[in-house]
Amino acid sequence: MNLFKHRTSKDLVKSRFLDSDKDAIIGIINEGMTITGNISFRGKVRIDGKIQGDIKGESLILSESGTIKGEIEVDSFICYGRVEGNVIAERLFVKKTALIEGKMDTTELSIDAGASLMGEVIARYQDTPLTKKLSLQKDTQDSEQKLLDKNYQTVNRMILIKKSPKI
Repeated sequence: MNLFKHRTSKDLVKSRFLDSDKDAIIGIINEGMTITGNISFRGKVRIDGKIQGDIKGESLILSESGTIKGEIEVDSFICYGRVEGNVIAERLFVKKTALIEGKMDTTELSIDAGASLMGEVIARYQDTPLTKKLSLQKDTQDSEQKLLDKNYQTVNRMILIKKSPKI
């Protein structure tokens, strides 16, 4: 029985290449580019240019020069640029150069000092499902508002903060 397999340098290089391949950026929209229309992708995409349309995918990086006007629904979103629209992301990282205008729905939120957020922020527990579609009907909004009123307090009508349970 072979408990410890001897790995050659070739095996190590191959495994490091495959591991780094998971984090590799599969597509880049350069600074001089403007795309009008919806984008759907798998993997990691970086946007340095301008997008006018909705984006749905796995991992998105918006650089300082990048702008998006539309809805974003991704697993992971690192924002250095400007967004005008709603964001649904399991993990949302807002960097100091970022400006997001719209509703943000996430389970993991990181905001750097200096970042600008204008809109509603909902940071949920890991086991609470994110909003599937951002355009909610009125009755859904009313029932969601009742839930929010019960579990959250509004601060300046812009950011929602979870109330801590009374001890």
